[in-house]
Amino acid sequence: MKRPVLLAAALACCHWLHAQNVGINTITPHPSALLDIRQVDVNGTDKFAKGVLFPGFNLQSNTVNSGISNPAHNLILFHQGSNLQGEGLYYNGGTEGNPNWLKIGGIQLPYSNNGNTGGSLFKITNANAGNLSGAIHGISTSSGVGVFGESKSGAAVYGESESGTGVYAVSETGNALNVKGKIRLQNNGGGSGKVHAGINTTWNCRSDGRASSSQYPSESF
Repeated sequence: MKRPVLLAAALACCHWLHAQNVGINTITPHPSALLDIRQVDVNGTDKFAKGVLFPGFNLQSNTVNSGISNPAHNLILFHQGSNLQGEGLYYNGGTEGNPNWLKIGGIQLPYSNNGNTGGSLFKITNANAGNLSGAIHGISTSSGVGVFGESKSGAAVYGESESGTGVYAVSETGNALNVKGKIRLQNNGGGSGKVHAGINTTWNCRSDGRASSSQYPSESF
């Protein structure tokens, strides 16, 4: 008599697992979750500090199966290698036959996006006080542009520094700074804004909005 009862209970349990979402350490999984994992209370207060351990793997490239046969779309694993974008969780954004492993939380290059805000869409701060510490560093290894800024009516490139250099440009053989449009030199403390060009040359803002050099005061821009 026990065997039919156990069989009926097992079938009922399988039906519940198939029809409902699954909960671990909870009998009331959230209805929006297919799998809901909870921490277990200890003495009603403390909880076990445990997480989810994803399978580790070394991906050879973003587009190769790397030993995983027909990886499902949206398959998640932990990449253990230093290639690609380094260690982290990756998911297959491609198909089984043509996988495309993308890092979760990473930026896939080339990256493009847009938005609409009165402030900055992208802003980072470097709190290091070193002379060579920078917030953004753009490098072009060929004849391209290290940092490219474009604006219809605002500021194409805006740099701010409390005591260092707001915008620093260097080029071995090309133009360190190539500007098409107006240049505004501003000194927050009052007086002339300055562009240092060379050892003893200073460009000063004039009252007419143009800039002149202390070495060549008759020339302006």
